[in-house]
Amino acid sequence: MNKQLNLLGESCLGINDSAHPRKSEKKTLLHGDPVSSGFAEGRAYFLGKRVSFDQVAQETGEDIPTEIARLETAFLKSEAEVQSLVGGARDLSPQDKAILETHLMVLQDNLFMKQVKDHIQDGLTAEYSLKKIVLKHVDFFRGLDDPYFQDRWADIEDIGKRVLHNLFGFQGTITTKLRQPTILVASDISPVDMVALKQVNLKGIVLSKGGKTSHAVILARSFEIPMVIGVTAALDAIKPEEPLILDGNSGLVFRKPTRKIIDAYAQLKEHGAANPVVPCQGK
Repeated sequence: MNKQLNLLGESCLGINDSAHPRKSEKKTLLHGDPVSSGFAEGRAYFLGKRVSFDQVAQETGEDIPTEIARLETAFLKSEAEVQSLVGGARDLSPQDKAILETHLMVLQDNLFMKQVKDHIQDGLTAEYSLKKIVLKHVDFFRGLDDPYFQDRWADIEDIGKRVLHNLFGFQGTITTKLRQPTILVASDISPVDMVALKQVNLKGIVLSKGGKTSHAVILARSFEIPMVIGVTAALDAIKPEEPLILDGNSGLVFRKPTRKIIDAYAQLKEHGAANPVVPCQGK
């Protein structure tokens, strides 16, 4: 099965014919790493632009007590958001809840908070102080040898971004209601956002980045949502609302799939993905 799908991918990407995909197919067929199996069809939906630490420049805080109060409020709001999801998501397994509880533990960690406050005491803003500590921990996890623990850097960054959202005065939790079968397209996604977006119309996820052992991937498998990561061209090539087919077995993502592609994948789903013979785009 996997061998057939890989051969399909090579054929569709033009690997067997030349060193590069055919020009006519570059725009309609994307490829990444399959990390959660299954097939999905839906309209592309882009996760709204999230704040990042790249937006935070080094600045001096005008008033230390005010900056500390802002930081504490942002941490409390972030904790309340995650706690609300943990309490409200009744269909999560104990293992899934444990992932969210890990985020709570970091938000409740007095040492983590103290490290940020120490930089505020040195005269920096709450935002820049948070950035320094979060990136320090991110670098630590990225430097570990074990791939599983390496990917925990994403959790630290996700937690930091949630606090940063609240420092900027934005709502940290996604509240979008998906009105139609949807394939989410994003650079990356946090496990907390995965739980917030767990809806019947979320059919698949395409990420331009992502780690194979990240908590978001673990949740996608638990939720049985097909996911493909490392689709580097996704954010530029895919357009909002355009139809997509995502193949979580082979890592193929079809933009504006032809009728042959749609029918072929419908047959795969109907017959449990047995003996797939999927035509390439435009054929």
